[in-house]
Amino acid sequence: MKKIVILFLLSLLGVGVIVAAAPKIEVDNATLDFGEVKEGDLVTHTFILSNTGFHILKMSSSHF
Repeated sequence: MKKIVILFLLSLLGVGVIVAAAPKIEVDNATLDFGEVKEGDLVTHTFILSNTGFHILKMSSSHF
């Protein structure tokens, strides 16, 4: 019984390490208020995305 509990705890620890090492995306400013914009006016903004995880973050245009 003791071996089963130890194996279970070790497996939980392994899962926690995998999740902690996963890629993680963060946005510098997730919301933006352009205020009043007249119809037809063009407004733009650049969002800065950062990978704060420990693995490579892969993105493609199919996600958008």
